[in-house]
Amino acid sequence: MDSRSSFGASCLNRTLSQQVAGSSAAPDVPLNAGAVALNVTAIGGSVPGFITAYPAGVDPPTASTVNFNARQVVPNGALVKVGAFASDAFITNGGCPDLVVDVVGYFVGAG
Repeated sequence: MDSRSSFGASCLNRTLSQQVAGSSAAPDVPLNAGAVALNVTAIGGSVPGFITAYPAGVDPPTASTVNFNARQVVPNGALVKVGAFASDAFITNGGCPDLVVDVVGYFVGAG
């Protein structure tokens, strides 16, 4: 997912959902994946803020995934359970950064 080429910068408390399993965005991740390994990058927010990655369909946690200062490019890795509709959600607070999310791996349960 790259907001620069799709839906634009993500501003204060905007929640974005992205299918992370069984989709053209992540074709190698099977629908039975229980969690994904992500690289989440905040790009060029206007003021300091943070991004939180979490399973779609649940309330966001109080912990952040990426913290950034104004006009920085800041990546961070995260392991996130796959949520509703095989999707994960991302919420931003502050700075209107662009958001780039790369799926770098996945986990499938033993049964």
